[in-house]
Amino acid sequence: KYLRLAAAQDDAPSAYLLGKITMLGWRGVSANPVEGLRLVKQAVAGGDLDSAAFLGKLQLLGEYGVAQDVAAGVQQISGAAAKGGREAMYLLGLMKLQGANGVTADDAEGLRLVKASAEAGDTDGMAVFAAILYEGTLQPKDLPGAVRYARLAAEREDGSAQVMLGKLYYHGEGVAKDTRE
Repeated sequence: KYLRLAAAQDDAPSAYLLGKITMLGWRGVSANPVEGLRLVKQAVAGGDLDSAAFLGKLQLLGEYGVAQDVAAGVQQISGAAAKGGREAMYLLGLMKLQGANGVTADDAEGLRLVKASAEAGDTDGMAVFAAILYEGTLQPKDLPGAVRYARLAAEREDGSAQVMLGKLYYHGEGVAKDTRE
């Protein structure tokens, strides 16, 4: 009820959340991809960076009634990342690390973006940055840093971070060994 009221008053974050719920059919709301997409686009127009990243992802994948347009998706995500969008920085960072979706591979810029997304509080960014710190392939290995970011993501219920954190505790890497933790 309150999300609908806020979205009707052009509150962009509310329009995004309601749009995503409506598009995907969450929390007892019947799935309506057309109405959900309308609300997501309303949020993008209102400057919501998370909705811009979400729309870009839909354009990349061609899902929920959005025509697949990789170039438009990359552009949407890049624009939101340039403005500091957490999820957008994570997504663009991954594309740069993998050289995916027509984005030129650039490990340094990909690492910078993933790290920035993690520092800004993106859960996926935290989990991936923890793995990067653990592996030590893109920058020097940093086990305490890996534990820090894995813990932050694990506390937000990221499954891969929970597994990683469990392994770090089990083997005593970057943290005191604790087989019960």
